[in-house]
Formats: sequence, structure tokens, C-alpha cells
Amino acid sequence: MDRGKILRRAVHLSAPLFSLLYFVPEIVPDIDWHLAVVIIWGAFFVFDILRRRFKWDFPGLRPYEMERMSAAAWFVSALAILLLFFPFEYALPVLLGLGVVDPLNGDLRRAGSNLYPLAPSLLYFAMTLALLFHFFGMTPVVLLAALAATVAAMGAESIRSKVVDDDFLMVIVPAVVLAVVFALAA
Repeated sequence: MDRGKILRRAVHLSAPLFSLLYFVPEIVPDIDWHLAVVIIWGAFFVFDILRRRFKWDFPGLRPYEMERMSAAAWFVSALAILLLFFPFEYALPVLLGLGVVDPLNGDLRRAGSNLYPLAPSLLYFAMTLALLFHFFGMTPVVLLAALAATVAAMGAESIRSKVVDDDFLMVIVPAVVLAVVFALAA
């Protein structure tokens, strides 16, 4: 496995750790949390624009990312949206799904495995159901939300687009689906 792939895997596996950012306002109550998120997102976005403009290459970047927004920038954008508009209880399952299931999907698909997409789907469902059960208890709505989020995430991951990266879609689409399912059930 090349160093770039190892770095991408490490970044993916660290995605759930970003949910700890939800606790920063409790640790540092004097900051304007929303403004801090926007400033950090903006700085990362400007850096990504400069990276493309000056053709800076970094370990882990795929060749196609040299000409368009990087997967990391897409992820930071999704993370900023999560932090600003979604509760921790929705963010943790989708970040865990991105961190664990997205790389598994890619590896199984490239290997031509018969386990794709069933095994990653079952794993995403099990992780999401376990977390939602922990946060909300076992109800039909929790079961429906876990199933809907799984279908949304796996569908989002399968989209191949030059416009938007799946590292954005696999976070935002299931988060929106969770919000909608719980809002409709309220």
C-alpha cells in the first residue's frame, strides 16, 4: 500500500474523532463557536484554492484533486455544516460511517468482492442503529432512521461526480435524512 493510500485511510479512520469538536464550546465558553467554525472552514477553503492555483502537491492527494477541490476540503465543508446545523447525535453516526465504511466500500469494490455492497451496508446499519439506540432508545423511529441513513449513505457513496466528492455526500446526505426522519416523527 502506498504512503498516499495509508494517509487517506488514516484520515478516514480519524473522521469520528472530529465529533469531539462538539465539546469545544463547553471547554472554551468564551469563543463565538459559530464564528470560529466559519473562520476555520474559510481558511481551509482559501488554502485549498491556493493549493490548486499554485499546483501544490501533498501526500494523499489523488491526481484528479490537483485540478479540483480536494476530498479533504469537501470533508471540512461537510464537517462545518454538521457542526453548525446538526446535533452531535446525528454527527457521530455519519462521521463513523465515513471513517470506517467509506474506505471499506472502496477496497471491496476495487477488489471485485462479492461482499460489496452488502457487508458495508450491514456494518453502517449496525453502527448507526447502535449509536441511535444509545442516544434515543430503541423505537421504531430509531430503526427507521438507521435504515434510511444507511440507504442514503450507501447511495451517496456510490455517486461518481466531478462536481462533489463522496466525502461530502456521505456526511451531509445521511445527516439530512436523520434530521428529516426524526422531525417527521416528532
